[in-house]
Amino acid sequence: MKKLIRLFVFTLPIIFWSCDFFSTSSIVNSTEENLFVEIHYDKKQIRKDWNEDFSFNELFVKKNSQKYKLVKVDTLNYLIEFKVLPKDTLEVDVNRGKIPVFDYLKEIKIYGRDTILLDKKEEMSKVFRKMENGKFIFVIK
Repeated sequence: MKKLIRLFVFTLPIIFWSCDFFSTSSIVNSTEENLFVEIHYDKKQIRKDWNEDFSFNELFVKKNSQKYKLVKVDTLNYLIEFKVLPKDTLEVDVNRGKIPVFDYLKEIKIYGRDTILLDKKEEMSKVFRKMENGKFIFVIK
């Protein structure tokens, strides 16, 4: 019985620590036209968190180029412009936790019929609506 209790005491924290929650924030193009989304990443915050182990090209450019159509990449200023096709989705942020925090995003510009500028994290938090299972979306109509 003591072995069972000891096993339970040691494995229970491991089980709970491995159950991290993640949230994703995506822009959904529900229009019939292409959207162009320019994301300016927060260079200062990224460098603070990643120190010397960081390569903007490796962590952001290569990862996104496999999933999305890149229009412009500026590795000096940490800026990427994406082309989002009609009825397509662009994932802009993934982080630990149940709500998006947009730590690495400085500014999002969306060019379509209208231009939408999100240059504060509070603005980003307001426009991304919670769906299910940690998914947050901003639908462009």
